[in-house]
Amino acid sequence: MPKNKGYLQRTLEFHKNYKSKIAPIFRSYEAFRKKELAKFWFMIISGILMLCNFPLMLLLSDSILSDIACDYFVAYLILMMIFMTLGILLLFIAPKKIKNFAMKIKSDCLSKLLEVFGDIRWQNGKNIIDDWELNRSALFSNFNTRYTDDEFSGSFKGVPFKICETNLLQISGSGKSRTCIPVFKGVVIQFKSNKIIRNRTMIATKGDFTAKNSWLLLWLGLSMPLIQMLIEQPAGCLIAFVVLGLICWGGSKILYKDEERLDEVKLEDPKFCKKFNAYSSDQVEARYLLTTAFIERFQNLNTAFGAKKAKCSFYGDKIMFAISTNKNLFEIGSLFKSLEKPEAVNKFYNELSSIYSMIDYFKLDEKVGL
Repeated sequence: MPKNKGYLQRTLEFHKNYKSKIAPIFRSYEAFRKKELAKFWFMIISGILMLCNFPLMLLLSDSILSDIACDYFVAYLILMMIFMTLGILLLFIAPKKIKNFAMKIKSDCLSKLLEVFGDIRWQNGKNIIDDWELNRSALFSNFNTRYTDDEFSGSFKGVPFKICETNLLQISGSGKSRTCIPVFKGVVIQFKSNKIIRNRTMIATKGDFTAKNSWLLLWLGLSMPLIQMLIEQPAGCLIAFVVLGLICWGGSKILYKDEERLDEVKLEDPKFCKKFNAYSSDQVEARYLLTTAFIERFQNLNTAFGAKKAKCSFYGDKIMFAISTNKNLFEIGSLFKSLEKPEAVNKFYNELSSIYSMIDYFKLDEKVGL
């Protein structure tokens, strides 16, 4: 398949491919989807009813046990425990049907849908963008736990790229003192520059404190135990809370004083500046990178993924985007919606196309732009 396809041609081929190859498969799966949906609701309703019966049986236990022989007491308790266990088990298993159905659809159809995108492969949970690369981008604060879902890798117009749907967390402590701070949830996009970017340029949504070396995020993490104690001992904990904040702020200044200094970049687009901040260690290079056309495509990424927050980093020989969203991305079919309607497939196409459009903007295959 030719690599340099225009957006319009690719769109036409995608929908042609959908009608000829995917739609017939989806129609054959519709009856299966309805059966799986019926099983899902049966398990949910049954689980709830069983758990609701447990407290009812406890309330009635005194009157019931007074009328039956002691020999039946153990059997009665076992019956209650069976009801409770089955209820919990059904409610635990039921949500897995949603994930399993989506994975089955992807396994059977995704490779056919991706044909029009050329050199691209789908994976799941492999961490194709490793933790070291995420830290190198400076887009994320410290994290020690990671969950990865859909991933894509390939090449477009000679540009290698990686796409990773991931969730980053910073977890500390255990038991009642366990804290879990969300660092990032969404999609990370990385592709290679045609030359080494010697300076760093970053974009982040205003109010995003989850970037690397954020003293505020560190403060919140360390302060969680104090916040829990604040109700019992307000005065002492409040003082400790403020002091800890000052220590985190001062410590971050000392620890990272030798790191690359990023100054704010003032851009001419008032709509963009109202929502985002731009920083760079080189103002001239930043203005060369952050053109009007780039800003337009960057905002299109937000729209395609329905995101409220987004950030970007130019560093070394890489460009990385991090689009924050709680939505389940890159889905082509749902247990709860008819497969005969192409809404999910259209959304999937728009998500991938917005990424290809961003890569296309830099025209890295022609060695111009950066």
